Amino acid sequence: EFRININRAAPLGVDAGVPKKSTNIPFFLDLNFCHNFIELVSLPYSYENIQIEVKGKRVLESFLKQKKGIVFITGHFGAWEILGQWIARKVPLFVGVAQKQKNKGAHNFFINQRELAGTKHIIRGNS
Repeated sequence: EFRININRAAPLGVDAGVPKKSTNIPFFLDLNFCHNFIELVSLPYSYENIQIEVKGKRVLESFLKQKKGIVFITGHFGAWEILGQWIARKVPLFVGVAQKQKNKGAHNFFINQRELAGTKHIIRGNS
């Protein structure tokens, strides 16, 4: 079931150099992490050149017009940094729950990168 969920969440294409149905889960997870990390370190510049499709955008806009709050629940998987940038630029206040990193330099780096778009943080415990 894990492999089925991985392939549903982020099927890889030929451009990524691997078949659409990945059988090498550790490779897939490393590739996904590296891609997301590169996007994070190049924010906000990388965001300007990315075209994204947001499913449920109309629902979000409808709630915002009604001045209602929204709770997004997502896993730490996929292009969540890019989603965070998109949301922070579209809504008046976007707050994410972040795990405090043991390494203070890394912690400050991640928080600062996310706050470039206006994301606020609730810090939760130690990693």
